[in-house]
Amino acid sequence: MMLRGMEISRGLLVREPWISLILSGEKIWEMRSRRTRIKGNIALIRQGSGHICATANLLGSLEKIEKDQFEKKWFYHRIPHDQTSRCVERGWLFPWVLSDVVMLDVLIPYNHKRGAVTWVDLT
Repeated sequence: MMLRGMEISRGLLVREPWISLILSGEKIWEMRSRRTRIKGNIALIRQGSGHICATANLLGSLEKIEKDQFEKKWFYHRIPHDQTSRCVERGWLFPWVLSDVVMLDVLIPYNHKRGAVTWVDLT
């Protein structure tokens, strides 16, 4: 799929309130339960919306953040302090680093294939 002059083959599903924080530039780490090998231009999809709302450059993932470092890195992931234990319990300790987030002027519908939870194939 061509978005903003770039060929983009994957869309990352992100829940609220995290997608809004990413779109506003306040959040640059998307915390996930495992690392990713995917890098490059991706689409960002507000989960449940049925639309692509932005593009971003996924720089890759970092090593697991230990619980004692989680709150110190708040500025990057923006997960409230009272939710730290929940994130640790669920294993959301791997930062996926995003840059160059650009909101689209017009939301673009996509075909959400059954079973897509993290990534949506846009080809």
